[in-house]
Amino acid sequence: MSEITVRALTEDEWETYRSLRLEALQESPEAFVADHDTEAAEPEDFWRARMDRSVRLVAETGGDQVGVVSIGSVSEDKGETAGQLFGLWVRPDWRGRSVAASLVRESARIAEAIAASGVPVQVGYQR
Repeated sequence: MSEITVRALTEDEWETYRSLRLEALQESPEAFVADHDTEAAEPEDFWRARMDRSVRLVAETGGDQVGVVSIGSVSEDKGETAGQLFGLWVRPDWRGRSVAASLVRESARIAEAIAASGVPVQVGYQR
């Protein structure tokens, strides 16, 4: 099995994020609140702005992008900030091969590095 690497995307990699996000919306529509056709119609400035709002991580192996997740922050009632992991998706042929685990581990590391107090996870699932 190829090594899985996880890295943060830069704002200039908005097309990579867009491509993975649209693939996720098409492949697993019930796992997301957003709609593929609506997001597919959004212009470049929408996607660039999205890159600034959260950290977007991509999982790669053998030169292929096989998963994506986003990390943001939310303020809690007690004035603390917590990391929020959302939009986790792994290509079907890579599920069960530690891609999601690698994305979650890196997300937790990033959340800890920015002094987040925890990582509440919002996960959609397929039946």
